[in-house]
Amino acid sequence: MMARPVLSALPVAPPAAGKRRRPPPPGQQLVAHTVTTPQGLRVYRATHPVGTAPQARSLVLGLHGGGGDARRFAQRSGLSEALGALGHGIVFPQARSYWADGRPAIESGWPDDRALVETLVRQAAGSGLGAVPLALVGASNGGMFAQRLACEMTPPPRAVVAVTAALPAAYAAQAPAGLPVPVMLVQATEDAMMPWQGGAVPQVSGHCIAGRLLSADATVAFWCRRNRCETAPRLRHATISGVPVEISVWSAGPGGADVWRVVLRGAGHGWLGRKPGAGLHGSLEELVARFLLWYLDRARLTSTEPQENLE
Repeated sequence: MMARPVLSALPVAPPAAGKRRRPPPPGQQLVAHTVTTPQGLRVYRATHPVGTAPQARSLVLGLHGGGGDARRFAQRSGLSEALGALGHGIVFPQARSYWADGRPAIESGWPDDRALVETLVRQAAGSGLGAVPLALVGASNGGMFAQRLACEMTPPPRAVVAVTAALPAAYAAQAPAGLPVPVMLVQATEDAMMPWQGGAVPQVSGHCIAGRLLSADATVAFWCRRNRCETAPRLRHATISGVPVEISVWSAGPGGADVWRVVLRGAGHGWLGRKPGAGLHGSLEELVARFLLWYLDRARLTSTEPQENLE
């Protein structure tokens, strides 16, 4: 049975005064690469072509929002810096436009998008390391797609983070049975594009894909059922980049997986960025990076990493 996650090992305190964003190491900038899948040529951004970095023990994919761009998501999210600080890399695939997240209007893209992820996993494993564990983090449409992959990939990802991303109601009603997956759901109370109460996807400037969404609570309940969480959650209050948050953790029952819920009070849609000049400490990307590695590659979370008590 998986060890119980230690909340105090995941720092979510305000950014420390005087800290500054670390510049990318020389030669570590994210550049565009291509990969040939059974569905055609696709693009991703990474420091090295997937499968060529000798130090890689696992693969993390960062999935941008619908109609977005891998380069901008990499810059905005700070995930490359946060994971890099823990000695791990991340790959940012590029969608054709929207990821096939289970909404009927974009279902035709599912074979292409799934082939991209599966090809990257196979390519990573082709470095001679054998099977490479996978973790996913996505925002908005990318977070919805990450949740679908958690339901349908075999083997499933080791961990998934979905930021401001509800589950499509139609997909949740017919999601295939599968193995539990540790999930973190980051939800914003003032999200205009993923309404807290669920329902129809709001049309913002005509750029949103139609469909109906589960509510924030129903999305959590879906994962608690699927992951066989049998106990009441442990609740902590904290601050992330100056925003008050509530962190709830449902621990897994036998054969299950944990569910984490991070509620951003007063925040809207999208990635919660750092204030100008703020360092990684206390940021959303640091919390996400530490969550992913807790389940993916825990040996990298050493006692030298910052640890804050959530009380």
